Amino acid sequence: MARVVLTQPQPRVAAFTDKLRARGHCAVELSFSRLESNSPPDLARLIDSVDWVIAVSPASVGFLFDSLEDRWPGRAGLALVGPGSLAAVRSRPLRRPPPVLVCPEAPPWDAAALMAQAPFHEPAGLRCVVVRGDSGRDQWIASLRSAGAEVEVLPIYLRQPITPPASSVDTLLRWLAEPQALSWVFTQASTVGQCQSLVGEALLAQRIDSDRALVIHPRIAEAARSVGFEHVNMLDPGLESLLAALESA
Repeated sequence: MARVVLTQPQPRVAAFTDKLRARGHCAVELSFSRLESNSPPDLARLIDSVDWVIAVSPASVGFLFDSLEDRWPGRAGLALVGPGSLAAVRSRPLRRPPPVLVCPEAPPWDAAALMAQAPFHEPAGLRCVVVRGDSGRDQWIASLRSAGAEVEVLPIYLRQPITPPASSVDTLLRWLAEPQALSWVFTQASTVGQCQSLVGEALLAQRIDSDRALVIHPRIAEAARSVGFEHVNMLDPGLESLLAALESA
């Protein structure tokens, strides 16, 4: 039975918590943000006007499908950045799905990997809409535009900062005072520093030679190592990969 610190945003983290507990693990939710829908009323018309919709995260897929009323409009393809987003698509089947689905076949799971494959490796003339939160990396979008693609960025959800509840913090502090190792799940580099600030640099430093960080991207691994984590494991995005990492330890 593992003790797991989940730092994914609300409300997505709740599904992970329920599944982990059902498998006998102990999980505490340490979310620092909440995602809220920002879908425009003319979303279907927008999708119908482009060649590709690029959803950059499982949350993007969730909010996108929430707004489509079970039918994909038009003939645009759907492009994803990794297995977490692919799992989100498969968990929410539409009666009329996208006609084409593209996703990188190997890590690192990010937009740069997607841009290296067809048709985005030669994007001149492509009309694309990027579906994401209200912030994100823009370099790859600038590269698409400079190569001749028309790209609109749609912030389909907003990220609101929140403070983890006192009950979660109390549970975490109790765990930190006990010898059992913890698995910290980081899906954003920023939450590494937020966790360090929350529990205190000195307290975390006492644990990071025994605890481990489970991360989904090299940038997040670098952030975990920068605060002292000695055991950093890369895993694919999504629940199944997390369960496999916990239960193979």
